[in-house]
Amino acid sequence: MKENPYTWHSSADSVTTDLMGIVLRNSQGHELNIENLSENLTISLPTKGIPHMDRVQLSVPISELEKSTPTMLSDYKDRDILVVEFRADEGSAVIIYVKPVEENITLKVYVKEDERPDMNDMNSNATRIPHDADTLYRSRTDKTAHPNVIYMPKSNHNRTLFIGILLENNNPRNSEFVAGYNMSGIPENETQGLHLELDIGTYTFNCLFWNEFLQMWSDAGCDVSPLATPGGLSCDCNHMTTFSGSFFVIPNVAYHFGHENVFLTSSNNPVTASVISAVWLLYIILVVYAKRHDRKDTSHVSQ
Repeated sequence: MKENPYTWHSSADSVTTDLMGIVLRNSQGHELNIENLSENLTISLPTKGIPHMDRVQLSVPISELEKSTPTMLSDYKDRDILVVEFRADEGSAVIIYVKPVEENITLKVYVKEDERPDMNDMNSNATRIPHDADTLYRSRTDKTAHPNVIYMPKSNHNRTLFIGILLENNNPRNSEFVAGYNMSGIPENETQGLHLELDIGTYTFNCLFWNEFLQMWSDAGCDVSPLATPGGLSCDCNHMTTFSGSFFVIPNVAYHFGHENVFLTSSNNPVTASVISAVWLLYIILVVYAKRHDRKDTSHVSQ
């Protein structure tokens, strides 16, 4: 269903995807109440529109061992980590999409809550992106998760999340990319940095169903599956009913570790900059409206 027929409850405001209904009937045509299944059903729902991606730049430190052959440094420092920061509300699963614009490039990525990742985190806990095929989540129907997606299940509290990103420095294809970088005009033997463009998306997802008894949309018994992508919501549910979901793009800011003023996302991506500006404009309008409303109330009282 393209349109939501259950709109009278305020929970309908959270529904942003199409709807899907699954109904089983007995031989007399009566609808069966199917719940608490031993194995979850996986329901797939497309998200509406083309998901927004931010284009950011990862600065990769390099050194010129020969006049025209740049090479990656063998050891990175904390300052070399590209950090992408965003906030996610409680009760929502998070999907992070990270993909280099250049083909066949591999990254080291680590997501940390409430604190920026440092090199200890990157060396010990980082994940390769794209994921290796043998490390991808695989469903019982043999579907695999997207290699450029990081899935984080829902939490019972609001979260500030930090994504740490580095170019993997022991990969032959990455070394070829760096060696082919144009170093003309850069002084010999001077440590420099090249710019690698990345597409990054940060999203929250919720799986919802229409609860006939409560007459409202609920997420009980339904969880976002690791198969979810920016282009499609995937839900694991233990009952049959009418399903839908919510999908939101989360604004983020990107900067290199220790350089909080380098907000690449806002400056290089007009959509994100517009969102931030619109939020502040709305806040100012509300403050002005509240003050005028207070003055009117005061005037009525004095009369």
